[in-house]
Amino acid sequence: MTAQFESSSKSWAAPLDSPGLSDILQGCAALLVVMIGVLSLIDDSAARHVLQSWINIHALFAVTLFGLLLARFQSCVKRGAPLLPPDVRALCRDLSRLVYVMVYAVIGIRQCVGIVGGMWHAGALNSPADPARFDPKGDFSLLFITTLVALALVRFMAFRLLPSAIEREACK
Repeated sequence: MTAQFESSSKSWAAPLDSPGLSDILQGCAALLVVMIGVLSLIDDSAARHVLQSWINIHALFAVTLFGLLLARFQSCVKRGAPLLPPDVRALCRDLSRLVYVMVYAVIGIRQCVGIVGGMWHAGALNSPADPARFDPKGDFSLLFITTLVALALVRFMAFRLLPSAIEREACK
């Protein structure tokens, strides 16, 4: 009986580097990124007005997205064996996929909220006045710019890993 209690109590003291806990923390961070991104795209939200009164919500979205990318990058690099060039390319693809999934989730949820809001108020759906016009201060434009910077960050991180990976492959 005491042996079972000791083994179960040790499982709670798992280090933060364990894959299960790391994945859970990254999943929660991804959910936070999506929530902040959706709030940054909904204009007449009370939560957005409260949040935007003390911080730029677009900058908060960018910082949380970049933080998620850096955390995922660090956990992938530290978790496994030394990376070879194909592994670096796979890591770059995975991180890029993470950026795309986050942005698609934000835009998809925003569109669903707009559709439901339009049906709820029995009015026309919210659509921009001129979709062909680029507004650098617009919410979707800032989301697009954040996405491009995040993808550039992914490429930069992969580029920094590539020389050591090529050197390791040459030593094989």
